[in-house]
Amino acid sequence: MTLSRRRPTRPLARRRAPWRLPARGAFLLRLLATFSGVLVLLTAGLFAAQSHDARRAALADGTQRQLARGEALEDLFASAEAAGADPWSAVRASLTSLATQDGVHHALLISYSGAVAAASSTDAQATELPASDVAKVVRTGEPAFSRRFHQGQEEHEYRSRVELAGAPYVLVVAVDPVVLHRAIATLESSLLRSLAIGLLLALPLLYLLGGRSLARRFGAAVDHATLDRLTGLPNLFSFEEALEKEVARAQDFGESLTLALLDVDDFVFVVASRGRQKGDDLLVSLGDALRGIRRVDRAFRVGGDQFAVILPHTPLDDAVIAVEQLRRVTLGRLDGTTLSAGLAVFEPAGGDLDAAAHAAVLRDHADQAMREAKHRGRNGCVTFPELAQVTPLRTSAATIAATRHLLTTRQMGAVFQPIWNLDTHTVFGYEGFARPSFEHWLGGPLDAFSGAARLGRIDDLDTLCRESVLARAGSLPDDVLLFLNITPVAFNRSGIGEQLRSEVEAAGLNPRQIVLELTEHAGTHADVVGAPLRELRRSGFRLAMDNVGAGERGLDLLNAVRPDFVKVDRALVCSARDGGRGRTVLARIVAYAAATGAVVIAERIETEEFLHHLERAGRTVGRRARFVGGQGYLLGRPAADSPALQTAVLGWPLPHGVGHEPLVSAS
Repeated sequence: MTLSRRRPTRPLARRRAPWRLPARGAFLLRLLATFSGVLVLLTAGLFAAQSHDARRAALADGTQRQLARGEALEDLFASAEAAGADPWSAVRASLTSLATQDGVHHALLISYSGAVAAASSTDAQATELPASDVAKVVRTGEPAFSRRFHQGQEEHEYRSRVELAGAPYVLVVAVDPVVLHRAIATLESSLLRSLAIGLLLALPLLYLLGGRSLARRFGAAVDHATLDRLTGLPNLFSFEEALEKEVARAQDFGESLTLALLDVDDFVFVVASRGRQKGDDLLVSLGDALRGIRRVDRAFRVGGDQFAVILPHTPLDDAVIAVEQLRRVTLGRLDGTTLSAGLAVFEPAGGDLDAAAHAAVLRDHADQAMREAKHRGRNGCVTFPELAQVTPLRTSAATIAATRHLLTTRQMGAVFQPIWNLDTHTVFGYEGFARPSFEHWLGGPLDAFSGAARLGRIDDLDTLCRESVLARAGSLPDDVLLFLNITPVAFNRSGIGEQLRSEVEAAGLNPRQIVLELTEHAGTHADVVGAPLRELRRSGFRLAMDNVGAGERGLDLLNAVRPDFVKVDRALVCSARDGGRGRTVLARIVAYAAATGAVVIAERIETEEFLHHLERAGRTVGRRARFVGGQGYLLGRPAADSPALQTAVLGWPLPHGVGHEPLVSAS
């Protein structure tokens, strides 16, 4: 599809993308908010504790003043008695004077029997105090404090023992609660000011002494985890998160959403012929071009030479126009290198599917459309609805229901196809294929995985397929290997090596006889799958790369994955024989095999003529280059019999002399 086929009827509107706080700024704000919250909590706790201490201090101060009043009263009584004056008159005058002080309601002097001996006023004379309270103060000599209501008003009473004329009395002074509250408030306000000043000083000090550095390091860590180092665009992790969020938003608000996948045409050939640096420069230029897209759109680098653009609020027709404009602009920047694009529009499937499942389906549709653009000769744009008109690719409701039933009943079969040593004409391995039972009405594994993607249960189906193959493999001969396919989703789980080892040993097999086949998708990011691959090797498994040469990224993954077996795509062999780009790709595969000792296996050998092509294709890249392994309908169709049974009856299926010198190794 080219731009001339679709003419825009109106200019594309440039929508302003929602403003997002940078990760570094967001982290710094969260750090300061967290620190402030902790300080506030600590301050509140400290304030509560200090308020309690302040109250105790105020009460202690009031108690000391009460003791001082008692001592003054004893001295006054003794002085009046020594001077020959009436000491009780002096006591009553002192109590009256005491009641005139700020905050004092009245003052009493109560005898041991509980009778009022002297009072500051006639009203105070009527005050009654429980005899037990008086007796306790007299007996212990310790001052006391209490709250009581007198004539409808709250009063705070201080009581202390005094000795007058050798007899014990209790001095009672009732004060207004405001006095105590004022003293406590003064202490609390002083404490609160100190804490507030400390909080205000702590935040800038945190920023200057460590917060700024932490925010900078966090920003660098986020960039490292979410940005592609070469192009500076968001990477696969960012893409998956952003796509799921956009799908959820489109699902909630009924908005349009289109996904475009872009792939650089013949990128491997560019690198092989013009060098790695030229390939990197090309990817950087494409990344720069993608930064110039509409503000509302977001671009990502999701693979070696594959990019994605999320176009929210954009119908499919407008998205096609935008992508075609982008392809036209980038053509000049990429020195003639072209792009293939696949587009898919979000279509809610209903039911109980979540945003993650919808996002997986949308990406799968865009990927199918992009591959169709490659198949049509590259340098084009294909939409999934356009592809669905000529090929029944949509996952129907019946397929989804059948897949759900398959996962519930777990009725999965398995077949095994022999892999021959083309030198010795002996079988050295079998590839196991899971096959849904007939009653599920699924066309095959592709239908099942398509339905599982819509259900968000690819991992469950992958595990079911492996267990079915292992359960039907039986006891393998010592010199025979079992090739087992594994999906990319398996690498999202921790402990994948231990899980697979447990599955294999539960089937009575040895992990050293198992070869795990990975596709290009499994190794799209070598830094992501590196740890799981090392775990698999430690568990005893061998690795194979499947369909190498069929896509644009397979060769880049050879040195990253370092497989023990390399399966070569049929189309690559034909291209190498005819002198096309496949010759360069095949030469790199042969060089890898020579350096590592990997076994090269040709797939889809269906005719004797193609078997002879293998020999001629090998000779185009080197006189001693040859294929060691072969697999295809010509050499043996997949059968339900176990590998042990097939090995016992299989013989070289071709006439004598055919396939004698076929064969790619770099010996």
